[in-house]
Amino acid sequence: MRKKGFTISEVLITLGIIGTVIAIITPSLLKNAQEIENYAKLRKEYAEIEKASELIIKNAGGQLHRGYWKTSADVLNAYLKYLPYLKKCIPSQGCWNTTPAGAYTFDAGVEVGFVFKGNAAAMLKNGSYFYTYVGCELICNGPGGGLSECARLFLDVNANKGPNRLGKDIFEINLYPKKLGIGSAYHDVEETSYGGLGWGMTGYCLMNKCPQ
Repeated sequence: MRKKGFTISEVLITLGIIGTVIAIITPSLLKNAQEIENYAKLRKEYAEIEKASELIIKNAGGQLHRGYWKTSADVLNAYLKYLPYLKKCIPSQGCWNTTPAGAYTFDAGVEVGFVFKGNAAAMLKNGSYFYTYVGCELICNGPGGGLSECARLFLDVNANKGPNRLGKDIFEINLYPKKLGIGSAYHDVEETSYGGLGWGMTGYCLMNKCPQ
């Protein structure tokens, strides 16, 4: 009895189907791999920033207080004593990504209200962008090292590479009078949530809930 094999047409059709499946799943796999890498960078760089914060707070007598810093540049200079960096500048001079607002929501492409254009920033030696913000609303006088902010720190862990979105490759870290926060402070609690606008992803990842 003659064995029946596959015809050339059947082989080509099968290869075509396989190619289509690969084309569909490859971008998703690459995207997931990039996110895992970004989350790993966040955890590593947070540890370095936390050590720097401990030294800054120690030098301030154990607690930051209202008026300790006058400008964002003061905050940046304090951190750059302990964080290796390549250069410091304002974002428009090459220390932040070039998207219109510099950051977007976690899911959609709608711009977030926070605009990364002024204030102080630096490119760290590890390739990340480090952005500091201090304003009149950051009063830094919370009782017992509470959630009153002394500064807001932002990391873009892959610099100009996309997607340039909060919670994806851009992460906010809040500095309080006696400690560095793990999330974004809203309503006197640290947000550590997944999705949404992405503000809570810092804490979510630092609690080891992000893919790794």
